[in-house]
Amino acid sequence: MELTESQRKSADAQEAANPANPVHHCTGRNGGSDNTDWDYIYFGSYPQTEVTGAALTAAITGASYDADRDAWIGGIKYRRIQKKDTNYDIYFGDSVYRYFKWERIRWRVLQNTGSSLLLLADKGLDCRDYHAPGGSVTWETSTIRSWLNTEFYHTAFTDLEQGSIEKQTISNEDNPVYGTEGGNDTEDHIVLLSMDDAVNLDYGFCDNYGVASASRWIQPSDYAHVLGAYAHASSDTGGNANCSWWLRSPGWQQQPGSRAENALYVSYGGSIDVVGAAVSGNHIAACVPALQLHLASELWLSADDGTSGYGGNASSPVLSPLKDQQTIAGTAVTFSITASGGIPSAYTYQWYSAQMAQGAGTPIAGETASVYTITPDKVTASLNGSYIYCVVSNGIFETTSSRAKLTISASGNPSDSPAEFPAPKLKVRLSAANAVKLSWNKVAGASSYIIYRAASPKGTFKKIKMVKKTTFTNKKLKKGTTYYYKVEARNGNRKALSKAVSKKITGKPSAPKLKLTASGGRFTLSWGRIKQADKVEIYMQADNGRWKKWKTLSAKKKSFPIRITILTGTKGALLKYGDITGKTVLPYMAITATRLRLQDKIRC
Repeated sequence: MELTESQRKSADAQEAANPANPVHHCTGRNGGSDNTDWDYIYFGSYPQTEVTGAALTAAITGASYDADRDAWIGGIKYRRIQKKDTNYDIYFGDSVYRYFKWERIRWRVLQNTGSSLLLLADKGLDCRDYHAPGGSVTWETSTIRSWLNTEFYHTAFTDLEQGSIEKQTISNEDNPVYGTEGGNDTEDHIVLLSMDDAVNLDYGFCDNYGVASASRWIQPSDYAHVLGAYAHASSDTGGNANCSWWLRSPGWQQQPGSRAENALYVSYGGSIDVVGAAVSGNHIAACVPALQLHLASELWLSADDGTSGYGGNASSPVLSPLKDQQTIAGTAVTFSITASGGIPSAYTYQWYSAQMAQGAGTPIAGETASVYTITPDKVTASLNGSYIYCVVSNGIFETTSSRAKLTISASGNPSDSPAEFPAPKLKVRLSAANAVKLSWNKVAGASSYIIYRAASPKGTFKKIKMVKKTTFTNKKLKKGTTYYYKVEARNGNRKALSKAVSKKITGKPSAPKLKLTASGGRFTLSWGRIKQADKVEIYMQADNGRWKKWKTLSAKKKSFPIRITILTGTKGALLKYGDITGKTVLPYMAITATRLRLQDKIRC
């Protein structure tokens, strides 16, 4: 999605705000006597400053916080955390919750290549172990790299902002003193600086790693400190509460030729410890992200705009559907929209009117609230059949609502089709070996019906037919498969969907094998088990005439008792078959297994 025009910077303004490369002034002495002239930009957002005292209002403490622990209050985004959310809880205190304001991230410009900016966060933004499980590790397999390129990346930046961040190919050098393996090259959106980066004069840093250089001083945000980042103020830090912060380079290894169980870090004084600290259990080092940003991006700012930004969970507003409205000429009618998600206090609304269900509409002057009421004097025949919709923006994304049709009758009660239908009541029955018949009640006001089918109750229901009748036969189905159906009543943009109904295709029943046995003057007609049958029909035939149904039995039955009488005085013996109730029939019999109206006849 694209930014709204109000959020875009012009090309002229972008060119005028072209950041300069850093200039380092170094005396070569300890104590932070060196300094660097930095340019800064603002990009992305993250929780940083703690909200305390009178600023911590009941609106903030009483807000509903989402699964990310965030809430919007008065157009500002806040994060609420508990002690269990920290990396090291020694700085959390006794509070149940602590609250932090989201702010734009300030970045130091380490290099302007003319097409991109190499940036380093100007604060420690979070507190993480380098590799939470501990043990030998390189940057490639570290948990801090995974966190930076997943959770942090998607939390601090919107989808649009992520598109402005270049994916870098990172060279991971060995430790320059101990030769510890740096590991494979990696491709990353977000990184930590390497030791080589942190002694690069072109990036604004003192080139002596052992010097306690002010060029490498970093303070933690309130949020990072409460999460566990150590903050120390002394004469060595110029009175600033500096933190130590991770580099991605490997530290000392316990066994020659093995991978490090330590990672390098910059001390709060500004020197680099080439032994490093344990990758796990050293909870106090801050995380200071770095990234490469497209210079031509329109999403970074040369000055803080004082907002909370948006963060990675910024999204399009989710809108309630508009409902069709019917009214009488001269009677007011109201349309309303409910928006959720994104930045509730920043929503803007613009209502439109259109002559068709699709295509561009015309903005309605002055209608910029969540509710649009057409006054009685404007409810005339000229509006009959028009469509109303609303465009809602949260300052970065725009969403267009569904369209509602306005029906106006001249007088009396509106007689047009109802705005909403009752859902059809669907029935499905087997109609052949590989077919089913769907039937449903006629829905008042519906002009057509759409049949949908799926392979599972939670699968995708795909449209297979649109009909105007209230029946439909679905043929050529697969034996042994269960099909799920829904029917939707439609009239223009109005619709109502039935519940899902299923039916399994069992296929053609097996052919019965008929036997006639005698015992004690009685005879039994039997046929054994018939697969996939639900009933059995016994037919008779007289003198090679038409076959007539004699008996219908459940398929659970496997036999039927009859009696036979031998008649004399005719040319040859004549056998009569009868059931045990005394009914007699002529001596030709057949049996069929029926299912889905199929009949397999066997004569005996």
